[in-house]
Amino acid sequence: MTPDPLDRFTLLITEAQFPLFSFILTLVPDATDAKDVLQETNLALLAKRDQYDPARPFWPWACTFARFQALAHVKTARRDHHQFDTELVGILADESIEETSESERELAALSACLKKLERRSAELLKMRYSESLSCDTIAQRLGRTPAAIWTALHRARNVLAECVQTTLAAKEGH
Repeated sequence: MTPDPLDRFTLLITEAQFPLFSFILTLVPDATDAKDVLQETNLALLAKRDQYDPARPFWPWACTFARFQALAHVKTARRDHHQFDTELVGILADESIEETSESERELAALSACLKKLERRSAELLKMRYSESLSCDTIAQRLGRTPAAIWTALHRARNVLAECVQTTLAAKEGH
């Protein structure tokens, strides 16, 4: 049974609500206005859902709608001198989309590199960052000295950072 395209689209919009709201807040700093812009964006996305190409990323497409809705809001609210002008909103939107895309690439590289990491190093990183354990607690748990744990974590972070940089550089070259 093939999934209903409307259900898939609804899921994409639902998953994008918080990131879209955050994006809109960079363009329309008043939270109440940003909520209104988000609702207008959602309506526009739903109205144009037939134009969405599922082979392409949803986020940049949705941000385009949010940007236009924010610009429309700024134009209508121009009487309030506390609003950004439309040129500034455009610049902020472009920068925010670029930063989000870069963050997504970095997270994808980090995820891939974590899978390549030695099991022991991955476990140490998990204890330290997912479980928020201190080096002392990890050392007690593993029967090692805190200095040994700190050194192992330092090495694991360096391997991870190098892998992420290499992965990102390789993707930029393609």
